[in-house]
Amino acid sequence: MKFLQVRFGLIAMCVFGLCVVALGCSDDAAYETNNDNVDSDTGKQNGNDTGKQNDSDKQNDSDTDKQGESDSDNGPGADTSRPDTSEPSGPLTWVDETTDLEWQRTPPEDEMEAGDGIKYCDDLDLDGHQDWRLPNLSELRSLIRGCPVTETGGECPLTSECVDVGGPASCYEDYSETYSCTRGCSFREEECYWPSELSGPCRFYWSDSPKSSSGYLNYYISFAHAHLNTRHISEKFKYKVRCVRGG
Repeated sequence: MKFLQVRFGLIAMCVFGLCVVALGCSDDAAYETNNDNVDSDTGKQNGNDTGKQNDSDKQNDSDTDKQGESDSDNGPGADTSRPDTSEPSGPLTWVDETTDLEWQRTPPEDEMEAGDGIKYCDDLDLDGHQDWRLPNLSELRSLIRGCPVTETGGECPLTSECVDVGGPASCYEDYSETYSCTRGCSFREEECYWPSELSGPCRFYWSDSPKSSSGYLNYYISFAHAHLNTRHISEKFKYKVRCVRGG
């Protein structure tokens, strides 16, 4: 009986020992598993964080590239390549070799009364010169190109010395002789009857030659039709001016 008790005790101890071993193994396994999980989580977390960080870096690189492109498009380097339109391009004046007159190449933007046009040219300081003036009729007429009847020496008899009928400034018998002057030539699309070296709109331009018998009418030339006529010098009529010097 005592032997059986001892044997039973040994068996119980063995069973208990196996359980302890099993429990220990289970704890070790659990510890290893937890450690694996932690390492795995850490690895995943590190990997994911690293990947996200790399993605973020790539995004930053992309942003940097885009910023660079934006700077390239809008920065000073691009602006300097664009033409400056604040001032007229090319020379400010042009010399007509047929008359030796020097002309203002680009007229002022505003239209003016005849009296204001005279003052504007008298006060003009352009290209280092201050002796500008509003051209007389003969000088302004010398700019006409492509209309034979009103070009200098053409059928039209009007000049700065010949502006009226029956007076000291007259060189024709009646007004019918001036028909070619007021007729001019046909309208040309986007082309003025003046030298190609000049710029500006094809409009009416004042001369400094009055019609002698009136005292309140000045001659003008329309470079859209190359015709000559007179207009009242009152503020109702404002035309372009182009100054001249020399001659």
